[in-house]
Amino acid sequence: ASVSVGVVVSILELMMLDDVASFESTVVAANTVHFVDRPLLHCIICPSCFIVVLSFGQRFLSCLYSRRMVFVDKLCIDQTNPEKKQAGILGLAGFIKRSSKLNVLWSRRYFTRLWCTYELASWIHHGKKMGSVNFLPVARAQALAVLLMCSALFWSFNECRDVLQDPSDVWWYVGMRVAGSCLVALVLPVRMLLRFVQEMRSLPEQLDTFSIRGSRCFCCDSGHMQPDTGDHLPCDRELVYMTLDAWFGGPATSRSLSQDTPSSLRETHLDEFDRRVRAGLKDRVTRGTGLGGTLSFRAVLFSATPLLWHLVVKSVVS
Repeated sequence: ASVSVGVVVSILELMMLDDVASFESTVVAANTVHFVDRPLLHCIICPSCFIVVLSFGQRFLSCLYSRRMVFVDKLCIDQTNPEKKQAGILGLAGFIKRSSKLNVLWSRRYFTRLWCTYELASWIHHGKKMGSVNFLPVARAQALAVLLMCSALFWSFNECRDVLQDPSDVWWYVGMRVAGSCLVALVLPVRMLLRFVQEMRSLPEQLDTFSIRGSRCFCCDSGHMQPDTGDHLPCDRELVYMTLDAWFGGPATSRSLSQDTPSSLRETHLDEFDRRVRAGLKDRVTRGTGLGGTLSFRAVLFSATPLLWHLVVKSVVS
């Protein structure tokens, strides 16, 4: 939308160049300096359109199409009221039962969080296909944001160059562009992409060694005591383990076994859950499908949008 609006605005500005805001661009050719009128409004309208569409695009589409219901556990479960939080956690399996796709905002700590593994358990218990589980690395989104910032910086450099009317100011523009290029276009994107690649390479190893017993939760980390008030916190791990026992324990569950039974036999439901997670996701990790490890054309187009503004305006003006 921002690119389309930039084209329309540029054409309108060229058609009515005397009536709209414009500036003179410096052009140096054959040791001769002359000035060319260039449109100015696209410098404001293109970024404004991009921000509006990026922030409110889904709301605009909801007016034309049926709304898509999305459940985000961190936002939809109350994090301040203990009673509402417990009710939301207990109803988490119900939301997953009604869902057709599970998008995981994956980071290195994902498989170490108890409630994240509980979501996978609910997905498996309700007979959902593991092929509908998509891993969306958080580092990938951060890398795209940095690439977008680089494109915006280069776009602003090009606009500053066009505004310069004194050839003696070229040294300032060159110095600013070189410094900005070294800092933003090389250091930050490379650092973010390296982090992204390292996290993606650690995913198969995390899956091979996955065990819900190694997951962490707030209640156990804080010693089952509320840090602020010192009140007792119920153990979430016991609740999750009991639920997994009912889902994966089979007819001979750990509840029917005596206290003298070895813990390795009373926790067979945990082993069964670990096995299903490893087996269900191993093929997707091996094939690289559903991992978000590649940058799609839409993602590249998103990160290069500011450069497209400059190319469109330059082609229209020339």
